Amino acid sequence: MFGVQVSVLIVAVFTAFIGYQFRIREKKRDQAHAEITKSYNESYSPVKFLLKEIIEEHDKVNRSILIDRFFENHGLNGLKGASIGSSNMLKSFFELNSLYKAFKHDSNSYEDKFINKLKEFESEITQEFWDAHDIIYKEHIRYKQYHFNPVKSFFLDILSTVKFITEIATSIIFVAWIAILVDLLFKLNVFNSESIALIFGVTVIVLLIYICAFIYYKLFYNPTNNRYRTK
Repeated sequence: MFGVQVSVLIVAVFTAFIGYQFRIREKKRDQAHAEITKSYNESYSPVKFLLKEIIEEHDKVNRSILIDRFFENHGLNGLKGASIGSSNMLKSFFELNSLYKAFKHDSNSYEDKFINKLKEFESEITQEFWDAHDIIYKEHIRYKQYHFNPVKSFFLDILSTVKFITEIATSIIFVAWIAILVDLLFKLNVFNSESIALIFGVTVIVLLIYICAFIYYKLFYNPTNNRYRTK
C-alpha cells in the first residue's frame, strides 16, 4: 500500500513539475515576443524605411533633409539602445552618430565615409527587421493554427509535450550516464545490468526522436513564406 501511495505521489509531483515548467516557458516566450514586437514597431520598421528612403534619394538637398530628420527622430536621444539589437550593432550605431556630427561639420571631407556607414547600418537594421518579422509572422501563423484548426492545434500541443519531455529526458540521461561512468570507474556496483539496459533503451528512444525532428526540419520546415534573403 505504501509503495502505491509513493508512486502516486511521484506521478503527481512530476505532473505538477511539467505543468509549472510549461507555464514558465510560455511566460518567457510571451515576454520575448512582446519585446521583439515592440522593437519591430518602434525601432526596426521606422529606422529601416527611413534609411531606405535616404539611400534611394539622389537629390542631395532632399537627402540632407531626410538625414537630419533621421537623426532628430532616431538619433542617440530618440532611439532606445536596448531595442536596436546586438552590442555590435549598437556600436555601429554609435559610430554612425559620430560620423553624422563630423559630416555636419565638414560635409565635403566626411560625405563618402558617412554615406558608406549609413548603408552598412541600413544593411544591419534590415537583417534585424526581417529576423523580427519572421518571429512575429511565425507567431501569427501559430495563432491561426491554434484558433481556427482544432485538430492541428491538438497535434501541435502533443508535439510540444513530446519536445518538453524529451528535453527533460535528455538531461536525466546525461546525468545517468555520468553516474554509470563513475560507478564503473570506482566499482561502486550501484547500477545493475537491468538499470543500465533501461537507460540505454531510453537513450535510443530520445536519439530517434531527435533524428525524426532533424529530418522533419530539413524536409518540411519553412520559417515563413516572406523571408528576406540578403544577397
